[in-house]
Amino acid sequence: MGRDKAAAEDGITARILRIDFPAIAEIVTTLFNECWRTASFPSGRVVPLLKNRDKDRSDPKSYRPISLLPVLSKALEYLVCLRLREQIEPRTTDQQFGFTARKITMDAILKMRV
Repeated sequence: MGRDKAAAEDGITARILRIDFPAIAEIVTTLFNECWRTASFPSGRVVPLLKNRDKDRSDPKSYRPISLLPVLSKALEYLVCLRLREQIEPRTTDQQFGFTARKITMDAILKMRV
């Protein structure tokens, strides 16, 4: 997470989270465990962003949508990915190369030649 990214509606930035995490670690852990237990995930807010200052502000095509996700949502998403990876990786074969960490196309080519 970039430290200088825009904050969502909660106003919490990655920088604030890094600095204050020791003070809020227990609360965040409880929150994340509750999200995991209830299978709920906070939603983001989509806001229009003007593509270029020279564009016509009255034309909807001059805007592109961006989603502002709370920093805590991004952290939770990262933890979910880690938990999924822990469950999936032991179940994949050594023949699996696509979407697999630390395996590259060259590994697959060399495996085919052997």
